[in-house]
Amino acid sequence: MNYMKELNAFRNWLLLHKLSSGSILLWHTLMSINNMAGWKTKFNANNTVIYQLTGLTKNNLITARKQLQEHDLIVYYKGNKSRAPVYQMVSVNGKMNQMKGCQSQDQYNAPCDNSFQAPFEEVNKYQRQKFLQNLRLLNKTMPF
Repeated sequence: MNYMKELNAFRNWLLLHKLSSGSILLWHTLMSINNMAGWKTKFNANNTVIYQLTGLTKNNLITARKQLQEHDLIVYYKGNKSRAPVYQMVSVNGKMNQMKGCQSQDQYNAPCDNSFQAPFEEVNKYQRQKFLQNLRLLNKTMPF
């Protein structure tokens, strides 16, 4: 996974999808933990560490994690008393490339990442147009 590509793709994904602030925070925290772990396919993340890094309560963590799972942004394996939960990050960059039709390079300088092979449901024309429209608006607001 390329950290910057995933961060940018997640920001773009949020232009089309609604997530709670807790879910957004949890996603960024899990990406950070995975970065510290050296980008493993699956990694352990102790709930206590997640509470400390996010400020989420136990119930808010459960809700945020469930929302990320429902949107297929993470895979979660429940831990037990002797083993921390295991997480697997799903490539948002791969999802966004699928939404864009995976053109080799587009006007936003976002090349396709063909290394992600997971199946995705097809995105209808309206969603694709909405995404591109929101991305254009976002680019207009950027100071650079």
